[in-house]
Amino acid sequence: MTHRPRFNDDQFNQRVEDLLQNLESNYKAFIPTMVFDGPSLYFHLEALKTSDWERKLEMIYAVLVSWGMHRMGPKGAKMVGYKTFTDSLKDHHDKINEASKWSISDVLNDLHKWDIIINLFETINVMETNTRIVGNSKVLAHLLPNLISPIDRTYTFVFLRGNTNFQAAHESWWFENITKKIFYPVAQDDKYKKFYGNLKNKSLWDTSPLKTIDNLIIGSILNKRNGIVPLIEES
Repeated sequence: MTHRPRFNDDQFNQRVEDLLQNLESNYKAFIPTMVFDGPSLYFHLEALKTSDWERKLEMIYAVLVSWGMHRMGPKGAKMVGYKTFTDSLKDHHDKINEASKWSISDVLNDLHKWDIIINLFETINVMETNTRIVGNSKVLAHLLPNLISPIDRTYTFVFLRGNTNFQAAHESWWFENITKKIFYPVAQDDKYKKFYGNLKNKSLWDTSPLKTIDNLIIGSILNKRNGIVPLIEES
């Protein structure tokens, strides 16, 4: 029997409060690191703006490479071939198109809608390596930017736990709980809504309210590394 991770609602709530109490500071820390453009930003923006399905998949595949999801040589992260990637998504086109019309409230108030999203997460084929939460969340973040944010080890998991470790058997649990207990509560909070609405000269990386929360998490880790606030480690 595989037990769920030892991470409870109080710990999730603490991280939400951390973000909400440090919006300005975290955003200020994030901005200097993301003023560059280049392929990582170009493919990200192209993947989001195109309405052509084939081009969208191509741009998502490209952005994953530019975000470090595929390494040349025998070591490092490895993505599946392009045809394998697109084949795993082609049967979900209608579901993705329908889900793109949903709001966070729609998903929280209708368990069937979340079941569709979690099925997408568990079905799409992105990485050759065992873990999928990073690659799959980044794909869904470009297909459903109003519902899903990118999740990664370096920032998301370090923000949550103080380290990059997680078990592959728990990936669906982490994906659901990070989305529903970190990103959604922050996105729905009035303080965050006001902050996001008042942002002037937004970074080009602020492509959705959820992506901006991801940016704040990056800023939070940078602040912690600089000793501005202590890094929380999982007990």
